[in-house]
Amino acid sequence: MKAPFLLSGFAALAMTCTSTLAAAQAPAQPSAQLSMAPEFAKFKPRPSNTLKVDYAVWNEILNNLVFLTGLSTRQIAPKPEALTGTKFVWEHTSPFRQEGNKIPFSMLKPEHIATLQEYKRDLETVSNTVDIAALPENEQLAYWLNLHNASIITLIAENYPVLEPSNLKLGTEKAPLHDAKVIAVAGHMMSLRDIREKIVYPNWKDPKVVYGFFLGDIGSPSIQGEAFTADNTERLLKMNAEE
Repeated sequence: MKAPFLLSGFAALAMTCTSTLAAAQAPAQPSAQLSMAPEFAKFKPRPSNTLKVDYAVWNEILNNLVFLTGLSTRQIAPKPEALTGTKFVWEHTSPFRQEGNKIPFSMLKPEHIATLQEYKRDLETVSNTVDIAALPENEQLAYWLNLHNASIITLIAENYPVLEPSNLKLGTEKAPLHDAKVIAVAGHMMSLRDIREKIVYPNWKDPKVVYGFFLGDIGSPSIQGEAFTADNTERLLKMNAEE
């Protein structure tokens, strides 16, 4: 990663942004019946080393990118008023729009999006030199969570503005956001849903793992201002689950 992701005054700007997206519909719960599809068998955990992946850059990106709002008050937001002299309402009208941490996508400049794209490629490239399935299990989980969240944030940023990211259609085939094969891991093309439902859910039986996947829409698990690591994954998943 060559360029640091530094956004001076980002938090102050986010406070005035009316088009930020909240942390998508409630995630599907992992099913006890889920089994690993044969094409993803190479990613079944078989820890055999003690290697660690460094997420310092992703941690810096999230620290500058995410506007932390604290725990929800569970209060429904009032209906936004139209500007004087017009009947147009420009901000998000969902009564739950204030829930969860925010990412001010509308304020991202081309260089910020380029940095996100570069970091996503960096995470994918890790799989070309390191056998992800051979990492310690907590390292593997942190990798899949970070890759998933970096990918969805990058995809939303590339296609912004959009009110409901889950409705995005990508590529010439117009595949839904969660089903488009846009992530390359060890030469294997996969989707956001593949990471969740064909790799993580079948292999990590802790039901809290569902709360680690940011989905982009209002109502999804929150996105935290720090990267997942082998050491903090349990804490962050518990935090999101309790919220």
